[in-house]
Amino acid sequence: MSNNYTQFSTAVIIPTNLAEFVMAAIVKALREFVVEHGEDGGLNGDGLVDGSISIHLDGTEILCEPGQIWIHGDECGDIEVAIVVIETIQTVLQLDTPHVFSWAYTCSKPRLDEFGGGAVKCQRGHITETIDAYMVARNLELKKVPK
Repeated sequence: MSNNYTQFSTAVIIPTNLAEFVMAAIVKALREFVVEHGEDGGLNGDGLVDGSISIHLDGTEILCEPGQIWIHGDECGDIEVAIVVIETIQTVLQLDTPHVFSWAYTCSKPRLDEFGGGAVKCQRGHITETIDAYMVARNLELKKVPK
């Protein structure tokens, strides 16, 4: 038996004096996400721990540290949760700079087609773009190589 993982780690820089405001907006957006998607992973938070505020949803941790929001999934992170958090930060802080992060699909044992990943580009006012390594591989398979 093997275990499959979705892993990612990214941080968005925020003004320290707006941390509580940003985290309140994130909690609101995640509550709406849970209702809209019928997620059952449970939205919960640890509150203030060592000067940081932590929220967990569906294997994703959102950690508000001084000057940044760190979003990561160690084993079963949810890419959609990360996108909601990043888009919320961009909206409330009116950030127009794109934020790009990547994720990895990994496996505890070597298996065929069990590894991959992708990348996401979030930019306020634009449709979020994602590219998955499986889509790229499939397109390469379909592409005919000239002789």
